[in-house]
Amino acid sequence: MLALIATVALAVGSPGPGAQPAQVLVTLNGGDYQPGDQVRVEIEPQEDGYLIVFRVDGDGYLRVLFPLDPDLDPFVRGGGRYELRGRGEKGSFLADDRGGTGLVFAALSREPLAFDRYAAGSHWDYERLWLPDPAGDAEAQLMSIVRAMSDNGRFDH
Repeated sequence: MLALIATVALAVGSPGPGAQPAQVLVTLNGGDYQPGDQVRVEIEPQEDGYLIVFRVDGDGYLRVLFPLDPDLDPFVRGGGRYELRGRGEKGSFLADDRGGTGLVFAALSREPLAFDRYAAGSHWDYERLWLPDPAGDAEAQLMSIVRAMSDNGRFDH
């Protein structure tokens, strides 16, 4: 059985005095999954921004759920609800046969994110986009990756 945890990181950019950070709600269609179950991820940003969503499985392997490719537009409108779909899948991804706890991590930035360092042509380069310590704190490692994609590197979490 695989359990998934949803985490949201909020990239605040440079908010003015008293301004609230960007917010995004992550919803999953359950919490405990059997191998082969469809996992559906929905995102509800509260304001416009640039979104990236990662999945880390029970073994610490990283995949990008949104945008599917680094050359696709990651801009989302606040107030909308987005169902993230995988290639040819009805859901966002299939639960695999690895046990343990996985993580779905979303970061929303007011400023565009730079994906070029983690891209190979029009695809994600998983030789460059990976967790240095798969058994370690996945959330902290993902925050580091998002900081590297951000011009200002400031996030509220």
